[in-house]
Amino acid sequence: MPHVYFYDRWNAKRHGRKDASFGFPAPGEPPSGYLGEVQGVAETHLQDEAETFEKKDRRLTKRIQSGISRTDLEQQKLEEVERAWEERGKKPVFPLWLHYFFLVLLMAGEFAINELAFRSFEDRPILNFLATMLVGTTIVVCAHFLGRTLKKPDKNTTDKSLMVAAVVIAIAVSWGIAGARAKYIAAKPTPVVSSSRSVINQASIQPKQTESEDRSRFLWMFLAFQAGAFLAGMLTAYASCDPLEEQRRKRTKAHDKESHAYTDREKAWQRAREKADRWRSIAAQIQAAYVGENTKHRTDGVKPRDLRMIEPQLPEILVAYPEPPHRLTEPLLGPVVHLNGQAAKSIAKHSGASRSKETGR
Repeated sequence: MPHVYFYDRWNAKRHGRKDASFGFPAPGEPPSGYLGEVQGVAETHLQDEAETFEKKDRRLTKRIQSGISRTDLEQQKLEEVERAWEERGKKPVFPLWLHYFFLVLLMAGEFAINELAFRSFEDRPILNFLATMLVGTTIVVCAHFLGRTLKKPDKNTTDKSLMVAAVVIAIAVSWGIAGARAKYIAAKPTPVVSSSRSVINQASIQPKQTESEDRSRFLWMFLAFQAGAFLAGMLTAYASCDPLEEQRRKRTKAHDKESHAYTDREKAWQRAREKADRWRSIAAQIQAAYVGENTKHRTDGVKPRDLRMIEPQLPEILVAYPEPPHRLTEPLLGPVVHLNGQAAKSIAKHSGASRSKETGR
């Protein structure tokens, strides 16, 4: 800590001996001179700690207020979902993890089939990989989103717009990639067909008189496969979705963030108070060294108890833990303050000791 080396025990004893030769300080006289400087330095650092905490407190208080608002909003949404769920909701057919497992299998099948279909890009492997990944990922993600949104009992305008957008994106990506494949094949010279070619790839390299029909046939077969994959993903997402449980998780998450904001504020105050107590302890040690050496070398018989001791004053905000903003009613999950035992005991000790000192005065 700064200034400690200028106000240490060795200097305190030196000043104590020097002041003793002048009979200073007088019994009952307010601390001045060297002790006054020590008190001033200590109080300056106490004030610095208070200002540091006040800056943090403004930010943490905003977090608490935001957390309260968010928790209340999620609680309100939960109540609305519960009412709608009782009226027209349906329970999930199978657990959510089974749906995600099916999505993984569906995406693996998409990648396998699409890689076979886009083998026309064989001279450009990166293009083949990008087309395969784009179609497979888009179909699965859009199907998942559409199925879960359809299950929501209280769909708003935004939800309906996003549902339409998901369908449009899936169709546009599938149609666009298939069309790009057809144009790419049309621009290539007709290669020799080998016996190892896939059935899907053979349709794109037939003689000139049937190329248009084959490309059209491939396009509709490809779109039919994508539509089947999309429908399967959407149905499993719909059957496994539980909007009530999802809203409960959102409410719990908002509640946890609110709790963490309270805890962070309490810990910030605890750290500031501990630093302040450390400075007061340093001041007391320096004073004890000064008084002990001063009274030891005095000839007027003054005892340590006769001298008035310094006591750096704590800023008001560090005397006791300032109450944070509170909600009018606690959420269904219970109180939001979840301090660990050590932090709670520390704050109670500091606050109780400060109040008892103030009462004693």
